[in-house]
Formats: sequence, structure tokens, C-alpha cells
Amino acid sequence: MKHAILTATRFGMSLALGAATAAAAAEGSWTQGPIPIRFRLDRPGYVTLVIDDANGVRVRNLLAEEKFEAGEHTVFWDGADGSEVHLHKRQGELVAPGEYRVRGLVRDELKLIYEFAVYNPGTPPWGARDPVTGLYYGRWLSDHNSASGALFLPDGSPAGKQPQLMFCAGGAEWGDGFMWTDLDGRKLHGQRWAGGVFAGAEWLAADAGGQGPAGVYAYSVKGMGKTKEGQKPDFRFKTMAFLADSKAQEGQPPFAEIQVLGKDCALTENKPAIPGERIVGGIAVWNGLIVVSAPCVGQLVVLDVRGADAAAAKPKRGGTPAPFGQELTRFELTAPGGVAFDKAGNLVAISGRQVVVLPAAGPALAAGRPLPTPRPLIAEGLAAPFCVALDRSGKLYVSDRGGSLPPPGTRAGEVVDGKVVSWPADGSHQVKVFGPDGKFSRAIGKPGGARLGAYDEQRMFNPAQVAVTDAGEVWVAETQFTPRRISRWKADGTFIRAYYGPPGYGGGGTVTPDGKTVLYCHGNPWEAQATLEFDIDWQAGSSRVARLAHWIDVPGGGVLRTPGNGGPMERFVHEGRRYAHNGSQEQVTWWLERDGRWIPVAAMTRPKEWKEALGSEPFQGKIPAAVNLEARYDDGPPFAWADLNGDGVPQPDEFKWYAGQAGARGRPNYKIGNFCGFDGFRVFTTFGRIYQPIGFTEQGAPIFDPNAFTNYAPLVAGNPGDPMYGGSVLPTPDGGYVQLGSPLCLWRDGQRVWTYPNEWFGVHASHSAPPPRWGGDINGGIGACGPLFSARGGEAGKMWVLNSNMGAVHIGTVDGLYVATVMRDCRKAGPWPATIKRGDNVIEYTNGQESFGVSLNPLDDGRIVMSVGGTMIGLCRLEGLETVKRLPDQKLVLTEAQIKAAQDWQAKLAAAKAPARGTLNVLMHPASRRPGENHEQAWKDADWAPIEVEERGQNEIVRVKAALAVFGDKLHAVWVAPFDEKPLDNTVESLPMVFKTGAGLDLMLRSGEGAEQRVLITARKTKGAKGIEPVAVRYRPHSPTGGNKTKFSSPWREIEFDDVADVSADVALAETYLKAKPFDYRAFEVSIPLATLGLKPQPGMTIKGDVGLLRGSAGSTAARVYWHNKATGLTADVPGEAMLQPELWGTLRFTTAAAADSAPPPAPAARSEGARKRGKRPAGP
Repeated sequence: MKHAILTATRFGMSLALGAATAAAAAEGSWTQGPIPIRFRLDRPGYVTLVIDDANGVRVRNLLAEEKFEAGEHTVFWDGADGSEVHLHKRQGELVAPGEYRVRGLVRDELKLIYEFAVYNPGTPPWGARDPVTGLYYGRWLSDHNSASGALFLPDGSPAGKQPQLMFCAGGAEWGDGFMWTDLDGRKLHGQRWAGGVFAGAEWLAADAGGQGPAGVYAYSVKGMGKTKEGQKPDFRFKTMAFLADSKAQEGQPPFAEIQVLGKDCALTENKPAIPGERIVGGIAVWNGLIVVSAPCVGQLVVLDVRGADAAAAKPKRGGTPAPFGQELTRFELTAPGGVAFDKAGNLVAISGRQVVVLPAAGPALAAGRPLPTPRPLIAEGLAAPFCVALDRSGKLYVSDRGGSLPPPGTRAGEVVDGKVVSWPADGSHQVKVFGPDGKFSRAIGKPGGARLGAYDEQRMFNPAQVAVTDAGEVWVAETQFTPRRISRWKADGTFIRAYYGPPGYGGGGTVTPDGKTVLYCHGNPWEAQATLEFDIDWQAGSSRVARLAHWIDVPGGGVLRTPGNGGPMERFVHEGRRYAHNGSQEQVTWWLERDGRWIPVAAMTRPKEWKEALGSEPFQGKIPAAVNLEARYDDGPPFAWADLNGDGVPQPDEFKWYAGQAGARGRPNYKIGNFCGFDGFRVFTTFGRIYQPIGFTEQGAPIFDPNAFTNYAPLVAGNPGDPMYGGSVLPTPDGGYVQLGSPLCLWRDGQRVWTYPNEWFGVHASHSAPPPRWGGDINGGIGACGPLFSARGGEAGKMWVLNSNMGAVHIGTVDGLYVATVMRDCRKAGPWPATIKRGDNVIEYTNGQESFGVSLNPLDDGRIVMSVGGTMIGLCRLEGLETVKRLPDQKLVLTEAQIKAAQDWQAKLAAAKAPARGTLNVLMHPASRRPGENHEQAWKDADWAPIEVEERGQNEIVRVKAALAVFGDKLHAVWVAPFDEKPLDNTVESLPMVFKTGAGLDLMLRSGEGAEQRVLITARKTKGAKGIEPVAVRYRPHSPTGGNKTKFSSPWREIEFDDVADVSADVALAETYLKAKPFDYRAFEVSIPLATLGLKPQPGMTIKGDVGLLRGSAGSTAARVYWHNKATGLTADVPGEAMLQPELWGTLRFTTAAAADSAPPPAPAARSEGARKRGKRPAGP
């Protein structure tokens, strides 16, 4: 730092450091700012500086957590305001002459010390992959669904020959829908999907006869379908066969699967669906005959894969599934459920509340004879049988859930026709064991299911599929969310242990101030609404499920079940009573603790959230006419409910409805905004409102009125209710309100005191955000990680903490000084290595994308504990905030001469800007050549597109660049990247989904209206040979000639491409080593026939296009970077990643070499917009 001059226009400032300051100033260097600010550090530290006006209102954020050595330093201000500047907007205006104040702070380096994980039994609890075998052995099962299928594999799987267990869940996004473990529950391998995006399974089976297709060791089935109002249900199922992949490349997991029939099996095309029944109820296999139970149509469906060649049917490189087997027959069975074959081919099946047997059903099906008549095997003693399994001796294990189940389409705890649905007292929730003759032997687990209060591990809830090992151990997949678990029992019914987790999508968990308990709430719309309490042992680094504090699905759990409701997480005391609220954006509920249980006593929300209750008989004719329970958005006025009579049941006279305000066209405006902040009973909304109780009932229920509110922020005049400030609101001790929105700000008396940039605010906006460009750069902030807090020691005072959608967490002070970034953006840092152990510093790793549940928890003993991780509750200790020191305030008095100098300086900056670069020349050469042949000569005149630029002092290094050219009848593209870049690291699990499974080289072209296409090139290693085998996929959203139609889906949308084709055979690929500074580089060149692209280029022709690359490893894509389209941050939504956006592409101009020589030179290829602003010179190959 002795002689460097670091220019940083990121906050409108420049830094001149050490001895170079005087010389640079004397030379009048335009890269230096006109207004110097000096400070001194006693030791190295991370500095934040801001400028306020004389009234204490923020003018400029100069720099944030910038590293400085000890000594005297000078920074330069450009004289502009704009403390909330976004890079996609114009910089601020010059300030007026007058008095200003410089404030700042400095801190030491922070550490985030990993302690241990709660609610995830994986080893490690985060994703990990063996680089030699390719097995994914970290984390634990699915993030979106609980375990449903369990299967004993006596002969092992591709993960090894030892006996194993296989589990499945309905689907996964970041977790695994399928998991293989050893017999002690240690995970061996996990697989995210099988048979489609997000596709897991509900049931598993092995061939009981042992004479099925060679190599197939397991089968799965998953029910699918939807019901649209006014249309008949479309129900179907997907059956997969699992086998070893004998052609797996080195470092890739040797797992493969085939879809039986090569397509989904329709159930309701010719038969009406039975209302309220499950789509599939089980699967059994005997000598290649697959029986799938379909309760929704009251049938057993038989598929036949006898004699089928699994290896031949496996689609090449994950392409279109080939036919594998055929449907044989279907037959009726009353209320079918779980099914199982024994080795002799006898089929046992659940039928209503009985278990029936079809003797020798397998041989009869194989011979084409009529099936025997089912006869009862177990006629009594079952309340609600769900699954039946057999051990090698013929004993039956029946998972028995409960008594009379809630009415179809409802859940326990819901209000139906004015009555609360609950589990009956005779509920079982056990595994019941019967002899081969159907005689009852014993029950595993305590009867009655889960109960509120102290957690009892011997109580199952919703036991699903059962697996029995040769040693007689019983493993039970329990289809529940609170807690998610797989339980393990001895043959005599003795409980061994349970494997708990993982948390729901996004993670979560908070630590109580005494440090003894972790609270976790399952509250997603598709999950149970419940709160778990874990006791934690810091010395041992362990935890246990201690209490079921709240659960809507068990007796006494409550009466309110609505999407996003959540559970009693944020707890407080008011007038001697213990209360809690859920902190939900859509609906806030308050609970009151009575007799050790949390009872809901008040709520505020929109009508659609209480559709079931408001649509029931007691409310008919007693709700406002504007309420529309079928509407998704305009559902009418919000309301507040209070339990006025203390019976826990909502009644019409307990509701207060919002009257609304005058809106457009004379219609009332019912918007109040989403809930964005909570302080006990105070509630803040995104429309600047504060709600608090207008009174309390004698029993302690708070009473709210949606028409009674105050404001923490002003409304836009003439358009009441419409502004949406967004972001969490945190009240300050002195009456202000910190709002972590866009921008971050402090409200006091209706005015913003300070602001700080928070670009690309929110989950979906963050997908288009660039990676962080400097310290303190917040992109994609999504919400507070807890209330305001203080560190014990230091001078920071009260601080806020903001989570972001790309894995970084940000901390700042109440008076608007940025303090620190904790953990890193997932596009700039790697995931946690498998080698991380307790005591390691993990601050430089990423928390991962969409880890919504991060929390920061100050403990009574002074420790600050963070809960991180999207698939675990990872407890870490944050150290170093006690080192924050305030820098002495400085007064600045700016004269008119200084402002004029600032104006001249900005004019020089503007003059130095090069014109925007949007055209790339594509040189046309008549002669053909092979990729990689005579590289330097072939590309010496190429027009290079900068894909990624990296700052290095005064220079900007072109890390990745690309060029295009035509040689003969082929289009050539070349990417040049540092040697450590691995753009071909891709597991290629499925060709259509290759953009989700790792890295790749990306080329996009548009030759005409509606003629967009994309070619994604990656590679696989060839076994036993040198070199690489190209894998290329062409995507065409529109194809007049048709092709391989492919849908790309996520939980919230779906798009379809007319043609997704494997063009690997047409593509040639070569890799060339280049020696250059500051890195060693490699060139990756591909050639594609023009005919494959449908291109007929002529000199002077222009088309739209873009070129870039995908980054990733271990089977997932982490980042996308391109020459022209910079809105490519999305890596968590399949349709969004597949979608082509030609409006964001640049222009490709075809030209001959001679024409290119005579054309005006393009803007320097290596200079980005940032480089032009800073006057930096490019460097690179």
C-alpha cells in the first residue's frame, strides 16, 4: 500500500494512499477527486466513511469496509450527493457550498466460527461430493418434502455392495429426492431428481422374486396431476427403474434410472377420480411384474418389464426416455393402499381398513390367468392402514396412521362448517406387526401420535413406508414436517434412534437469549405450521428435539391453518403474560401461552388467507360484499380478528374489517401493504403504516382495528396506499425506524435521515443482480435477520443485520455506517468444504442462494450466535464486532471554488468515457480449419468480447473473453479464460437440463423474428483415452418444423421449447494452452456447421447474439456471465435459466477480413463501463 493509487468510483470517491498522494495531486491527475479527506489509523483495519450535511442528513456514502494499513490516509470526494445511488441510475448532483460532516468507523477482521449443526444428521450437514467416486454424501434428504419411501437393499447399490437402505421424498430443489445410506444411517449418496425436474418419489420397491430385468435393483413411483375447476382431474403416475451406470465417466456417480413405459401412466382418462383419494398408494414388484396401487381410481395397475433390456433402454446422455416395458392390465380393489409381494408371488394389499391377500397373484399374472379373489388376511385391529411391508420370514409390518381421518381436502386444526377438525382419540400412528397368518404380534411405537409439550421420540406421526433389514431392524419413513424424521427400531419394538431433518427450504432457526434452546418453525404453505424446540449442549456440540411447542395438526394445536401462518417464534412478555407472534408477511398471528400451550388469540390478514373459515356456514352473509375468496389478489378488505370470548374459535362478531380508502375510478383501495416489521404488538407494513392494539380482552387477547394506524413513513400525495417501501422495519430506541428496503434508510419524523444503496432488492430481483463489486455492496437484500442488537464492547452501538438472497449477510449501525459483510456471495465464494470442523472460520464461504432463515442471536453471556445454512441450522459464533471504533468526526466547509473544481473534474470524467459497445464483428474466412489449429494466427484479427473483467489496482484484467468467426461452412467460437477456470466441468445428468448441472460454454443467436436459439457446449471425459468428448445441446423456443418438445418447470411456472436437440455429433471442440500475464490461459474453441444453426451469413449482415459461460461444479450451476446480457444472476429457477432474452443480446456483424480492416475500430474490447469511468487500462491475453 506504499505507492498504489486505488481509484474507486463505486461511491463517488477516490483513494490516494501513502507516498504517492502528493505526487499524484501535484500532477493534477484527473483520476483523483477534488475534495481531500484525511484520517489516521493506529493499526490496520476495515474503514467505512460517510458524509452528512449540517443537519445530520446523509449526503454521500464514501466507502465501506475498505482495508487500510496503519498510518495517515487521504481519500477524495467527487463533490456529488447521491447516498442511495443505484448503478443503473445517473450519479448524484453536485452539492452546494456549505458545511458538511465526515463520520466513520474502523474495525478488525471478523471471524465466523462454526460450532455444530442442528436438525440435519448428514456428515457433513451441507453438500459434499467425493471427487473420486462422484458420490454426493453430504446433507440429508429433501428440502421441500419429508421422507415417504423406505427400502432395504440386501445386495447394495451402485454406492457399494454392502447391505444398504434407500429412502425417497416427494421432490427436492436443493436437497435430494433420493438417498442411500448404510445400515447405521450414514449417508452414502444422494440424488436430487429422477425422471424430471424436482421429481422425487413416494414409494420404493425391490423385485421380491429376484427375476426381473438384469441390473435393476429398485423401483419408485410418484403420483402426479392436478384438478382444475370445471375440468376432470388429470391424474397419472411416473415409475422409475434404478440401475448401475456401467458407462459412468471417472469422477461421476455410477447411478442411472429409466422411466418404465418411457412415459407417465394416465389414470383418469377413462375412469372418474374418487374425490379425496391419493393418486398412488404403493408399489410392489415380482419377477418383472410391477403392481402400482391407485386409490384415486380404486385400481391396481400392472406394468410388465419382463425380458426388457434395461441397459439398452437407458437414454443416451439423459435424452428422451426410450420405451421400457408395457402396461399389462388393471383390476379393481376397494380403497387400495400399500402393496407388497413375497418371494413366491403372493400379493398382500391394504383395502380400506383391512389387509387382503391375493394368493399366487404373481404366477397368475405371469401366466395370463385370472387373478384370485382377494381374501382378508387382517380383518380387524387397524385404524387407518397406510403401508404394508414383508420381512424374509413373511411377517407383515403395517404402518397404521389413525382413526377416522379428517374429511378429504382438510387438515387437522382447520375449521370446517364451524367445527374444528382434529385427530380422534383412538389414533394409532404405529407400525403393527402380524404373523404370516395375519395374527397380531406387537405394535411398534406408542399409540396416539405426536402430542404438544415434551417431545416423546417413541411417538411416530404419519408413518409411511417401512423397511425391515435382515437383522430385523425396522426403519420407518414418517411423512411429517414436525419434526421431519426417519425412525429406527429393534425387532422387538425398542426404539434405537431417529434421524431428524432437514429444515424446510431456506433453513431457519433462532437461539433463545439464554443459549439453551433453538426454536425452529415449519411454516411454509406446503408444510405443517409448527414450532419445534431443540435443547442444545454447547460443550458436546449436540442437540435433541425437546418440545413440540406448537402444531396445528395435533389435538390442542389450535384452530388457524393458513398459508404462511407459521408458528409462535418471536416471544415477549406483556403485563405478566407470555405472548408470541409468527412474523409472517401475509398473516400475522399472536399467541398467548395458557397451561403450557400456545393458543392463537388474534390475527391480521387478507380474506384469501382464511378462505376455509370465512367460507364456512357461520360466516354466510356476515362478511363484506367486497370479499372474494376465489380471487388470488383482489380478494377484498383485510381484517383483524380477536378471540373476544376466549373459546379459540373465530366468529363473525370478532372481526373488524378495513373500510379502505378512495381509489381509482371510484373503487375503494383496500391495500395496506405486507407486514414487514414486528415489535411485540406493534406491526409495520410496507405502506408506511404502524398498527398496534386498541385494547385487550379480559383473557388477554389484543384487539386490532385495520382502520386505526399511524405512519412511520409518508404516503405519496394524491395516491394513498400505493407506495411500497419494502424491507424489514426495526424501531430504534430514540423513536426512529430503520427500514432495510431499497434503499436502506432511517425514518425519523416522516423524513429519511440516511440512506444506503440496496440494489436489486428482493428474491426475484436479485436473480438479475451482478456479483458484489466492492466492500459493502448489497445486492438482493431480502430481510432482517433479527431485531436491532449490540455487541458487548466496541463503539458501534445498536446494529441491524440484513440477509441477502445470494448468500452474504450485511451488518450496519443504526446511524447508517456499514460495518461488515459476513459470509460471501455465492457467485464469488465457494460452498463449505467437507473438511470444515468445529472451530473453523467459515466467514469467507457462502451461505448459499435462498437461505432465507439466517438469524443473528445475541446471547445473555455476550456471545453472538448466527444460524446459517439453507439445509441445516448451522450454529456459528460471530467474533470481532467488539473491535468497532468510531473515527473522529471531521467538519468540511466547501467553498464555491471547490465546487467549481469538482464540476471540472466530473467533466473530465465524462469526456473520458468511451461510447457504449454493443456490436461484435464476426470475421468470415473462406477456408475451413479445425478448432485449435494454428490458434494465434487464426484469431489474431478477431474482435474480442469481454465477458468478465476483474479490478487489479489501476488496471482491469480481462479474465474471460470470447470471439466468433466463420471458417468455411462452420461457425467457430472461442473462449479464453484463466487456467483455473473449468468451463467444461459438468455432470451431464440430463441433456435438456445440462444448464443446471455444472459449467458450459454458451452461444446465443437470433437469425430472424422468432428464430432464437442457444447452443450450450460442455464435455465429458472419455474413459481410457486422451482428450474430451463434446456435449452440445441446441435449444429453440420456436421451431416451424417441430422437434423434441421439452418443458422446463419450477414450482411456480412452466415454459416449453419447440425443440431441444442433441447436436454433439456436429460439434468439434479443442483446448489450447496460452501463456500470458497475469494468468496462464486456456482457449476453448468449438465449431458448429452453419447448417446446424440455420445460418446463411453474408458480409454486412447483422443478427442479435450473445456469448458467455456457465460456472459450476459437483452437479450444479453456480453462476452465468455473458458479454452483453448482464441480467443473468438467476440460478435457482429452471424456466428463468432456460428462457432466451434476445432483447438483452448484442449485435453480431458478419464481415470479411478486408472489410474489417477498413472499418472504424471498435471500442476497446477489454474496457468495461467501469473501466471507462475509472480510466483504467486493460490487461490480459
